[in-house]
Amino acid sequence: SIDAFAEIKKMQKQGKRALNIGQVNNNLPFMYGDAVIEPDTFDAILEGPEFHFGLFGAPRESVNTTDYMIGLYASTLIRDGGTLQIGIGSLGDAIAYGLKMRHLDNTIYNDVLSTFDIQNRYGGLISKVGGTDRFDKGLYGCTEMLVDGFLHLYNAGIMKRKVYDHVGLQTLVNQEKISVGQAVKPEILDLLVENRVIHSKLIKKDFLFLQEFGIFKPGLKWEEGQVVDRNGGFIPDLNNPDTLDRICDSCLGETLTPGFWAHAGFFLGPRDFYNALNEMSEEERAQINMTSVLHTNQLYGNNPYASEELKLLQRKDARFINAGLMVMLSGAVVSDGLEDMRVVSGVGGQYNFVSQAHALEDARGAIMIRSTRAKGKQVSSNVVFNYGHTTIPRHLRDIIITEYGIADLMGKNDNQVIKSILNITDSRFQGGLLRKAKATRKIEQGYQIPDRFRNNTPERLEKTLSEYRKKDFFPVFP
Repeated sequence: SIDAFAEIKKMQKQGKRALNIGQVNNNLPFMYGDAVIEPDTFDAILEGPEFHFGLFGAPRESVNTTDYMIGLYASTLIRDGGTLQIGIGSLGDAIAYGLKMRHLDNTIYNDVLSTFDIQNRYGGLISKVGGTDRFDKGLYGCTEMLVDGFLHLYNAGIMKRKVYDHVGLQTLVNQEKISVGQAVKPEILDLLVENRVIHSKLIKKDFLFLQEFGIFKPGLKWEEGQVVDRNGGFIPDLNNPDTLDRICDSCLGETLTPGFWAHAGFFLGPRDFYNALNEMSEEERAQINMTSVLHTNQLYGNNPYASEELKLLQRKDARFINAGLMVMLSGAVVSDGLEDMRVVSGVGGQYNFVSQAHALEDARGAIMIRSTRAKGKQVSSNVVFNYGHTTIPRHLRDIIITEYGIADLMGKNDNQVIKSILNITDSRFQGGLLRKAKATRKIEQGYQIPDRFRNNTPERLEKTLSEYRKKDFFPVFP
């Protein structure tokens, strides 16, 4: 809506008829960051008893074995100290469960990985891209949609990597010269001057920056080129020992501001998710920056809320994880429609995050695909040779995850891509797809799918996971 407000204001200046109308609902959690806007953004406000209705709560879906396995594989690709984006639904819940297990029950987590032979099959990829240890540095969230899975990860102590919406400060954080929320000491002024974040003789812009991020106390004022403290005004020259002593004595704050553990465009989920947001303290909610979708979904181009340089600094080791309907052997993905032109879903931010994963040097993008679908007793494969509709084209292929494993497609040719995808296909459909690939000469005639990938059956997954369900792991509603 922030982006829409701005466009409507532009339309009004062009003489077009358009209005920004706000509605007050006391059930809505009050969110902070860029969502806090000036009242004159609105041309009218709707307010009255009839508008305080209950919020729409997205139904919580049960998480089955297929979803849990996909979430388990995805959880191994997340690097400690990195950036996370996940979506709504049972697959998002499964990823959150896998990440919580990795952090809170690490021994059991690695035992599950061993039981399913995940480390033996994908250990090289996991060590290169993700990990299986606890989250010591934590994760930062950059997501179009803030879902309840993020709150569960926050409460588990995983979403604890904080960022600053300031290039200079975030650069120093990335260089580990300062940490978010650290105690303010006089040495920080030298560091900021040395790295050209502020001038040695402070100007108004420097003063406002220092106050905004907690380096200066909130009660100070700037008047006619001077800082005004409890003893009056003075010229803030850090090269002057007397002035510097005065600044250290009367101006320095206690700690840097807490920063943000997430940037998000909007929030949606079940009603207990809204209740949880409402029950958070203002200080906690202020650590979530509800912002422009153009901010979260795009890397290139500077918007009013963040520069391209800042996004690059914040979104290190990003893992953007989304869901699709089908995957072709070429690596192309179908997510939003069918080949008869029926529209099943919206593309949403999926393309944006796939594109970002390719643009960011240390990022990866993964698409989760349930390997099969059933209609009555008829089971069909969601891994297909080719299909008449595409959401994510083959040239943007990256990582595909099914309940049977991970296909790392980055930088591989068609022959390698097809073999990787066949390895994570339901075994009932591997033979037919392999024959089609051989008929088109993409696969050599004598090739056989390795034995360790030819037992991809739902029965095997159910049997293995059931042993952990007896110990109260992998519940229907995590």
